[in-house]
Amino acid sequence: MCGYNCEKKKLLAESIASGYRERIKNIQIAEHTLGDIIKNKYIAILDSLKNDLQIFLGANVAMFFILFILSLIKPSATSHLFLPGLLLLIATVLSSCVYIFGQNWFYTILYNDYMGFWYLAYIAVIFGFLLDVSLFKARVTTEVINTISNLIGSTFSLAPC
Repeated sequence: MCGYNCEKKKLLAESIASGYRERIKNIQIAEHTLGDIIKNKYIAILDSLKNDLQIFLGANVAMFFILFILSLIKPSATSHLFLPGLLLLIATVLSSCVYIFGQNWFYTILYNDYMGFWYLAYIAVIFGFLLDVSLFKARVTTEVINTISNLIGSTFSLAPC
């Protein structure tokens, strides 16, 4: 009963089409904004991961370099440097395995929860042994090695250097 003539149909069709065009335009703007948010988050996650890797690799390189230099400076303390060197090697291998295989990367990236600075705490303990060897003639390191040797029943013992 209430039929539209040609003009009303064209106006109604144009009105509906312009509404949809406006919605599409808003969706395209939101899509670009969402894309920018995702790109920025990706860059932040990548920067955090790079920072974590730099801490891990830098600490290991620095500690192996200190161990090497100390073995050159004090050749008589080579046997005393065995414990810190072994601990450093074990720390590097184990933490590499834990870092690569032992964590859920989805949650690590999602929560931005990297282990870099906790690794530095462990390296600080090893650095303490290196300082003991270099500055205090390996008194503490000698006691630790001799205690471990006595616990396992060995007759091996070291004297401070």
